[in-house]
Amino acid sequence: MTQAFASEELSSEEAAAAAASCSREFRANPHPVYARLRETAPVCPMSPPHGVETYLITRHDDARAALADPRLSKDMYGAIDAYHRIFGDSSIALDDNMLFSDPPKHTRLRRIVGNTFTPKRVQSLRSRVQQITEDLLDACPASQPVNLLPEFCFPLPLHVICELLGIPQNERKQAQEWSATVAQTGFGPEARARLEVAEGNLRDYLVDLIARKRQEPDDALLSALVEAHDQEGALTDHELVSTAWVLLFAGHKSTAYQLGNALYHLLTQPEQKRLALRDERSTAAAVE
Repeated sequence: MTQAFASEELSSEEAAAAAASCSREFRANPHPVYARLRETAPVCPMSPPHGVETYLITRHDDARAALADPRLSKDMYGAIDAYHRIFGDSSIALDDNMLFSDPPKHTRLRRIVGNTFTPKRVQSLRSRVQQITEDLLDACPASQPVNLLPEFCFPLPLHVICELLGIPQNERKQAQEWSATVAQTGFGPEARARLEVAEGNLRDYLVDLIARKRQEPDDALLSALVEAHDQEGALTDHELVSTAWVLLFAGHKSTAYQLGNALYHLLTQPEQKRLALRDERSTAAAVE
């Protein structure tokens, strides 16, 4: 491998930086730790709570090299013992998806989702996304501070993805609560028990929802995935459930954090905010 991946001893400062990644202070502001690691330990050994030895890569070029290196794999079945130690048995039914696979399986799953996730389908949601956005903003009080992450940044993509998948309105709150439990669960026997219950409930719900979409298809994305499964045999039963899960769960987090980070930086850099709001063209460029 390149020099960037060479194994080397950490200095006490680097070890402290690695340990800091689990602290409350780090979670509030991780950037100084990452900056120090990029300079002193760009590929940093870590010992997370799950006990599986891990490396934290903090340089862009190193990350690209690792992701493209065929000796490194995302296939959970290729490291099933380590997978069990981190996630347990209950997660397997929900993790048979593109996030945990290598080509050619990853390529096949991504193609199927890409073929159903069409520009036309996304465009048809534009007015609904606008309405959801306005409703969430209207619900935020204008006379006192608002924590935008829980009040706006997370609910917006969650609502939109539920709309995209075709999850009925009266079932979204429960599905979102199960997803939040899975996302926030830590380690230890009690946490593991909560995780298993939430994952079991989600799996059973998605199996039932898929069965209903098969009986009464609609124009939503999940019905299109069910059709791809039934007509082409392109997805196994496990992959169908797991793909629905990964779209619901993983699809919202990046958008939520992007919204939060963008708003934070605009609010803390008034000159950039002024430039972004100068006219419609500038605002469109800032959003893009």
